[in-house]
Amino acid sequence: MGILLDRNTRMITIGLNSSLAQFHTTNCREYGTNVVGAVIPGLGGTIKEGVPIFNTISHAKRNTLASVAMMFLPPQLVLDGILECIEAEIPLIICTTTGVPLHDMLKLKSILLNAKSQLIGPSSVGIITPGECKVGVMPGFIFMPGNVGVVSRSGSLLYEIVSELTKQEIGQSTCVGLGGDNVIGSDFIDIIKLFEKDYATKLILILGEIGGNYEIDVAHYIKKYISKPVVAYVAGSMMPRDRQVGHSGMEINTLIHSAEKKLEVFEECAVNIVRSPDKIAQKVKKLIYDKELI
Repeated sequence: MGILLDRNTRMITIGLNSSLAQFHTTNCREYGTNVVGAVIPGLGGTIKEGVPIFNTISHAKRNTLASVAMMFLPPQLVLDGILECIEAEIPLIICTTTGVPLHDMLKLKSILLNAKSQLIGPSSVGIITPGECKVGVMPGFIFMPGNVGVVSRSGSLLYEIVSELTKQEIGQSTCVGLGGDNVIGSDFIDIIKLFEKDYATKLILILGEIGGNYEIDVAHYIKKYISKPVVAYVAGSMMPRDRQVGHSGMEINTLIHSAEKKLEVFEECAVNIVRSPDKIAQKVKKLIYDKELI
């Protein structure tokens, strides 16, 4: 079954006027996602790329009963776009935009605490429940249905590791790209809570990276509350301190933000750690067979 997305998901695209949004909306539909509408102010009542267009997010929600919004908006418009989604009570918002102003995200984090919507991103590559539904920019062909739940801050790392899992015939229940910005809507803890309750997920794979405290926080949460086996990898072990690489959240400001320190904390919390990306699939496969999870 997986989490967040399934065959019954109803998706709308916000910002379908960009060629990037049109390309990925088409890809989602070709994968099997039920794309029920899109929002382009001023073009309501028309059809674009075979998708009915609405002027506002609230109008789209009322007419389509959308359960998820895929957002392609310029950074300066993301705050208003997400606020409209929250007001329309769209259950899940996936924001692919990078470079959203930090102040805007801090405001959204506060509002989301009491909202009926869950935000994935910004800077997210999306979510996929293999064989059922894809929302985002992920290449669907690298995934296969199975029982490993994957959650990653980095999109490219997610692709690399999932490709290897699939080559080893290790399928995935759901894969989630959190986004790599300093402030994001949902974090590792939010996702592994769902994996813990999901009967289709037998093992959880966490793909972390340098910078921030998300990995430290989830390690302690796992020790207290997660019964399923967890494998963790943290990218960036060779990166110097005080230098930003990649996206905005990937910077070592203190020792606790380093890959090695995060792996130490995972290990202290009885999480199965992997120090090299080429060993991840092997570790996952061994745990699956040792614990008879297939």
